[in-house]
Amino acid sequence: MATDSQPDADAAPTIGAWIRRELAYHDWTAADLARRLGVSSGRISEWSSGRYTPSPASCLRLAEVFAADPDRVLA
Repeated sequence: MATDSQPDADAAPTIGAWIRRELAYHDWTAADLARRLGVSSGRISEWSSGRYTPSPASCLRLAEVFAADPDRVLA
């Protein structure tokens, strides 16, 4: 059982963690991703920090841009 200080090791990564990992993998900055999605780099920062969650439509665009399975992004 997970506690506030110990996240569940089997839990799926947050969308923010996934975005950060994909940015690093593709060697892109938030500004690079923002240009590809047609949003501000501030919006990417909000998503990657977990401050805001992208809409389902934005998740689909993220999947497209990162060539990822949309079901994985929307989960």
